[in-house]
Amino acid sequence: MAPKATREQVRQDLVRLLRGLDLYRDWRIARWQAVRGPDATFDPDEFVEPGAKTLARFDAYTGPHYAQFLRDIQTWYSVTAGELTWMRRSGDADLSQAVAAFLSDVQARTDISFLAEAGLLKKTADKVVKRGKIANDDEWYLLRDLLDDTTQGTVSPQVLSTLSTLAQQYEVPR
Repeated sequence: MAPKATREQVRQDLVRLLRGLDLYRDWRIARWQAVRGPDATFDPDEFVEPGAKTLARFDAYTGPHYAQFLRDIQTWYSVTAGELTWMRRSGDADLSQAVAAFLSDVQARTDISFLAEAGLLKKTADKVVKRGKIANDDEWYLLRDLLDDTTQGTVSPQVLSTLSTLAQQYEVPR
């Protein structure tokens, strides 16, 4: 079992992930305003609470369960990664392109791979390798993202090679 992270280590991880959360929040608000107009009234916390609020609560918390803050944000990444994946596959070309641009922007500005941080890519890769085949288009698209990322550190070169072979096998009947 890994040793418990110190409060400062948790805070550093939290700050890093909250940068991506804030970028997502800004992106969603901008998309909302683009559809409804810049003067439309809304509650900005309806989208995602600003990272500064979470960090302020973390800093004020003195109890022993400080790592829960980080787990909550990691869970948010997982849920949001699922939403982003759905948006990319929605059939709306503009939305798909906007999501791809957002994911690239987050990575460029924070060095965070949103989908990798969520654990979605690793979980999917592990499941596919264990099964020995790609089961559906959703898995294929996620793995394409992983295979196309030349800087990925999510899986080992061996697993990447296996996934590449499985992706090619999945593509053949298409």
